[in-house]
Amino acid sequence: ICGEGNCVDTENGYKCHCPQGTFGRHCEHTGDIHQPAFRNARSYVAYNSPDRTMRR
Repeated sequence: ICGEGNCVDTENGYKCHCPQGTFGRHCEHTGDIHQPAFRNARSYVAYNSPDRTMRR
């Protein structure tokens, strides 16, 4: 149901947790995040940790 995402059971059905780069009710859309839009207090953006870091 959730395509590339993880399906989570809720009281009213299910919710999809989409991986970075996908979005939509069923993670059916792809795209980069240019300007996040937060619609409620439970919204967030999570970024993957880098594989390596560089010190200057």
